[in-house]
Parts: sequence; C-alpha cells; structure tokens
Amino acid sequence: MSLQFFGLWVFQQICLSSTVTFPGGVPIVGPSACISMASGIYSAIYNPPIARKVAMTGEIGIHGKVKPVGGVFAKVTAAQTAGVANVIIPEDNMQSVL
Repeated sequence: MSLQFFGLWVFQQICLSSTVTFPGGVPIVGPSACISMASGIYSAIYNPPIARKVAMTGEIGIHGKVKPVGGVFAKVTAAQTAGVANVIIPEDNMQSVL
C-alpha cells in the first residue's frame, strides 16, 4: 500500500522475502544493489513508478534499515556521467559526497 504525499511516495511497511536471480551471470559484488532491487520489486507489486533518471545504492539490513556502502563517490560520479538526474544514497554516506 502506498500514497503520494507532497509529491513523494510514502510506503507502508511490508514483510517480504525473495530470491533474485540474475540470468547470464551479471556480476554483482556486495550488497549495494539491495535498495534498487527492493524498490524494483515493490514497484512491480504495487505499481508506483520509479523514474528512469534515478539511481540508488544502499544495503538493506535484516531489520529493514538502509546501511551505508562503499564507493559512493565513484557511484555518484558514474551516475552523473550516465545522465542520471537524482541519486539516492544512504544517509550515513552523505559525508562521502559532500
């Protein structure tokens, strides 16, 4: 369940367990894609759109909290080079890009 509040999507807390398989051996190193995968799964189930010009990174811990990840400055720089308008990063990583 979700609702839009001042132009932002607000999501009801849900409990979800899933296994994501990447065909073709897509190289994934570390858990920094967790927030992107969770957002994609949520969008597929509940239909709120995710803008194409948004990138995100962050690990989701076992209690649902978004945890910091490594290499954020390089990820933000690469996203800007690719033409991404907004990058969502964990709050604990903000010092890495400021």
